[in-house]
Amino acid sequence: MDLRKTLILGERMDVTIDKASYKSVLQDFESETILRVSQITVRTVPVFVAEGTEAQLVYFRQDSGMYFFQAVMLGYVSDGSIRLMRFEARGEPIRFQQRQSFRLNVRLPARIWYRDKQLPADAQEVELSLYTNDLSCTGIQFETDAPIAVGQQINCEISVNAETSISAFCEVRRCIEIAAGRGVAYRVGVQFMNLSARMQRHISKYIMTEQIKMHKRL
Repeated sequence: MDLRKTLILGERMDVTIDKASYKSVLQDFESETILRVSQITVRTVPVFVAEGTEAQLVYFRQDSGMYFFQAVMLGYVSDGSIRLMRFEARGEPIRFQQRQSFRLNVRLPARIWYRDKQLPADAQEVELSLYTNDLSCTGIQFETDAPIAVGQQINCEISVNAETSISAFCEVRRCIEIAAGRGVAYRVGVQFMNLSARMQRHISKYIMTEQIKMHKRL
């Protein structure tokens, strides 16, 4: 396997870790299987990736779609004032099928509502308008000003575009306190429950379409 014959310097190279996808750019090759990509960030803040972390590196071809290959993080290296990430490929590139769509970092307007039995009886009905941090076929992530208990069941409605929305019954799987510009916030991850196969296909198609659009804009 010689990635130098397949990949193109300067092309978009997304890094997917734990189902979260981050934009990057292929900067250099060290060998047939070791390459360097630009530091990944979230809202301009660098994301630290530990040495030994497994990842998928994803790239796009106009005539045949998206491809990925497994890789492991070797560490960081500086190229002048630029910090680069070093990855070693651990497998041949594989073409993405539509059903293999992953988590997409996307801000979509959403509404959630639920009954919080920990609150006083006259304040148990909670309704929030917010934006998603990401979307996958299995759930969404968002941020709130107050924590939501793990295991709490909620209803959510996500506006994908003017014609399409996703309505789902969900369960909170994690709630993590984070630092925010306004003080403290909470990052909440919820899992879709009993989502229909039709809706899963709809979400998968949306994620794949948006990924292709992002690669074309590079």
